[in-house]
Amino acid sequence: MSKKDITEKLLADYNDVFADIVNVLLFGGREDAKGKSNSKTRYPVITMVLYFGTTHWNAGRSLHEVLTLPEDWKPYISDYKINVFEIAFLPPEQVKLFKSDFRIVADYFVQMRMNKDYKPSEETIRHVDSVLKLLSALTKDDRFFIAQQKSVKEKEVMKMCEVLDRVEQRGVAKGILKGRAEGREEGRAEERSLNAQKDLARIRILLDKDFSVKEILELNYTEAQIEEATKGRA
Repeated sequence: MSKKDITEKLLADYNDVFADIVNVLLFGGREDAKGKSNSKTRYPVITMVLYFGTTHWNAGRSLHEVLTLPEDWKPYISDYKINVFEIAFLPPEQVKLFKSDFRIVADYFVQMRMNKDYKPSEETIRHVDSVLKLLSALTKDDRFFIAQQKSVKEKEVMKMCEVLDRVEQRGVAKGILKGRAEGREEGRAEERSLNAQKDLARIRILLDKDFSVKEILELNYTEAQIEEATKGRA
């Protein structure tokens, strides 16, 4: 599981978001799924891949297509279908069917594909921290990471336009972007510092989710980063 996959799972862990994704992508907005259940009832398993790229998916869409199998093995291995949903290519009218915070996430990628720019909506974000972490991990827009780091609390309800305005007013994101454009060393140093902060923040998320040190190292983080991330923790 990659760093982006883990961050995506943080938002989908919420029952309202998980059910919303299933209901819109599988059932056209009909509320068939009510959320994750802890009962002993047996349910079928549906494989869903949420693809956030702004170009079309070009990999296999079944188990046989993604594995290298000898021909004489294939009759004995079920060729499970992989249901790929290209989020950036969802029609705007389908995006409007989402009722959870995933609507904001989907809207971002649809706008970036169609307009190469993002105009934040007036939609209220319920799970502010998780949405910003996800967008920070999946995009190259540093504003989301900066906003998340500025003590935005998970229980605080905000609108995306308010979140980004808060960053713009501080001038932090503008300063970094200006530094990059002009090739100034100050801009590059701030970018390196920002990337280091991102890594430490993601390691802390993994530790909070009870990932072991070994598992975190397998995600290409270093022991020094893990040690730094654990400083000051109980």
